[in-house]
Amino acid sequence: MDRVVRAYLLYHMGIKQPKENSVERWIGFSWDEQSRCKPLSQKYQQVRWPLIEMGETKEDVELWYKMTGEEMPPPSVCNHCWANGTQTFKRISETDPEGFERAIEFDEASRDMSQFGMREKCFVSKTLMPLVELRANGFEATSSDSQALSCDSGMCFI
Repeated sequence: MDRVVRAYLLYHMGIKQPKENSVERWIGFSWDEQSRCKPLSQKYQQVRWPLIEMGETKEDVELWYKMTGEEMPPPSVCNHCWANGTQTFKRISETDPEGFERAIEFDEASRDMSQFGMREKCFVSKTLMPLVELRANGFEATSSDSQALSCDSGMCFI
């Protein structure tokens, strides 16, 4: 994201080194996602969480979409996150095929983590199946796969 902001400032505004707080980034975390809020390391950006500022919960946001008749957008998730359930991976494969292919690449590259002391094979999916196999099985898995588990850090280990 930082590269995109810097490229935009340079190309469209001719700014090579942005001044402190010259960019305001809005992040749509709701009141019940406050634990995900993290300060930005780039001094030229300041961050705001408008839904938190207004005290809006996920439930409030869903209600707003219902009241306005607008279609609720899918949740924004990392395409290769271990916290994604099978239905999330299915949605990503249907709505963002390129993103799902990147997730497959990441999953396959993560299989052997012996250099980090992992003895067993590693998988992105909690089903302990390769994503390519999960897709071939129609996103049906036999192991437990809770959709309730989700990212609450706001930052990934990557």
